[in-house]
Amino acid sequence: MIPIEFLRQFRVEEYAIFDFAAAFLLIFLIAPLLSRIFLKLKLSISRKSWLFFTLPISILAHLAVGKITPMTRDFISLHDHYLLKIFILGLLILGMKNIKIIKKTNPSLTTEDLISRLKKAQKTLSAKKIDLKKLDMWGDEIVAAFNRAINSLDFKINIKKELEAKRVKLKSWKLSWVKTFFPISFKYLLSAPFIYGMIIPGVIFHFGLEIYHQICFRVYGIPRVKAKDYFVYDRHLLPYLNWFEKLNCIYCSYFNNLLRYATEISGRTERFWCPVKHATHLTKPHSQYGKFANYLDAKDFREKWEGLRDFSDIENPPKS
Repeated sequence: MIPIEFLRQFRVEEYAIFDFAAAFLLIFLIAPLLSRIFLKLKLSISRKSWLFFTLPISILAHLAVGKITPMTRDFISLHDHYLLKIFILGLLILGMKNIKIIKKTNPSLTTEDLISRLKKAQKTLSAKKIDLKKLDMWGDEIVAAFNRAINSLDFKINIKKELEAKRVKLKSWKLSWVKTFFPISFKYLLSAPFIYGMIIPGVIFHFGLEIYHQICFRVYGIPRVKAKDYFVYDRHLLPYLNWFEKLNCIYCSYFNNLLRYATEISGRTERFWCPVKHATHLTKPHSQYGKFANYLDAKDFREKWEGLRDFSDIENPPKS
């Protein structure tokens, strides 16, 4: 194993990069638990908000236990490090911006009613003859929105009920974590540092991506990508997985979700700056690619470009 002190020697000024990565990873993993706790207080706090709170929370925690780290020392200093203070306060404001106070919903509108309405609307859309070119221009935004809503409600009502009903039967397939490790496979053991070591560049990439996303999308007027639509975690609920398998599932989900999230961010960026299709056919393009101008169609490109910078189709998908 690589000693922690070795990892902590990589620094920006006096600040250890490993400490940043570890703090963000910890908050990322416990964010769902923290959100559930605050839901009882009628406050909805997303994982994104908790990530913004990471450094402010870290500073408060170190002050509470009396451990003054370089960043804590610089933040409480009265005479310098003003950029750091502005940065930390900026993170605090961004985190607080997305906190929502939960209001009482109309009890007459049940979850079953919502499902019925959504499915009826989906059936209506499917029955109507919609121009294929127009549908291609819309991309998969509308379909994805309906599918996300219906799948989310179906999951909460049907899958969770089925999971509870079959919990005992499913748990019978659970293997002890000892059997997961033994007999030891040396090829897996040798590859472990390369797999789990990716968390450090992954978190750094995620941090940099989010800075770009939150700053540049606001500057360009591009609707920000909703992280909750891409970061999905539900495999840890399965009773037939042991704790080690669940941990691996969360780890795998994080990286795959991160790449899907990054793809959507880069797709919207490409739409804003270079909405031209490639000469070569792409098998699995991002959600915005179908709206781009064709490779040799210069006239269409010039006419479309400014229109494609209007993202009202994402903020408010067109009605049929």
